[in-house]
Amino acid sequence: MLGDYTCDYLLRTGDICGRTCHWPEGCHEHWKARKHFPCKVCNTPNFRHEESLDDDSDDSEFDTSDLTDDSFQIIKSICHTIYNSLFDYWNKPLMIGLLASLLDSRLKTLSSWDEETQERAKAELTQQFKNIATEQTTASIYTTSSNTELECYLDPTQTPIAKDNTNPFEWWAIWQPKFPNVAKSSRKYS
Repeated sequence: MLGDYTCDYLLRTGDICGRTCHWPEGCHEHWKARKHFPCKVCNTPNFRHEESLDDDSDDSEFDTSDLTDDSFQIIKSICHTIYNSLFDYWNKPLMIGLLASLLDSRLKTLSSWDEETQERAKAELTQQFKNIATEQTTASIYTTSSNTELECYLDPTQTPIAKDNTNPFEWWAIWQPKFPNVAKSSRKYS
């Protein structure tokens, strides 16, 4: 027998994980995850903590017995719409966050995002960088004839990615003479 327990983690689809595991907390993937509980109205999973479901808590109980069928369907529709829109809104990254990540020397590869999002963010940064570069033509000592200052900064072979424990402000204090226009952009998003 592989495991003594079954993972009872409630997935966003509404299904239960069901993997066998050795811990009562759950499988290797869900043992630290926050537990999901079905909504009392529309029965979709939600992200409330276990503590909020105490019997003496006023907001955890929702009495549906005095609702008409129409009212219940409206509330269920509203719950479903809000629940689904959260995934839509939170799955789309804000451009300002992507640009700040690109200008953070530790995160500039954007490796956790898909290629389309990476390219969109790089295109936006390139456009903003061109606007800044035309306003102030500070010569960079690090650019070559074939590469621009921004391309040199974004290329991990020419400018190494900083370690996770690096302070970005200290990093930019050191590299600012080599990338004056990129440093100016980074100040805007830090």
